[in-house]
Amino acid sequence: MRFFFIFQVIAALFVTISPPAAQAQSVKAELAQFGKWIWGPPSADPTRPYLEGARLPNNSQWAEDEWTPQAWIDSRGSAAAVIEGFYETDIITDQYTDGDTPVLEVGQRFLDLSGQDKRRVAAFFDDTFGITNTEKGLFLIRFEKRSVPVGIFTKQGLQLQ
Repeated sequence: MRFFFIFQVIAALFVTISPPAAQAQSVKAELAQFGKWIWGPPSADPTRPYLEGARLPNNSQWAEDEWTPQAWIDSRGSAAAVIEGFYETDIITDQYTDGDTPVLEVGQRFLDLSGQDKRRVAAFFDDTFGITNTEKGLFLIRFEKRSVPVGIFTKQGLQLQ
């Protein structure tokens, strides 16, 4: 508290005693030097604030992924066992056709999956049923609680909204 009072007195002296115009520049320079003595030089380098060394991007991390739908079939014994597992875990809730368009209805657990696993589930269904090889060439993906599609799967891959 005493320091604050002393600071106010010194500030009032600087304000009331204004030096002549010639001395004003030297007073500003002295105050700037005094401030550098109190706070010291800056510790950060302002010219390179966000630059770091290069890192491996995520896309190339999975570039040599050897996954195939057959790997899931081999691990569970059959394609029907894999699909049954999707239903048990609420990843898939229903499959049906809306007119002539196949629909894969997914649950909340599907939305919680990573992007890579969502693509794998959709690719597994396409590989098992050969939907993209048909005339329509796509299937819709709908969330169980909505009637609007949340995405489609074509030969180009999974496209979610």
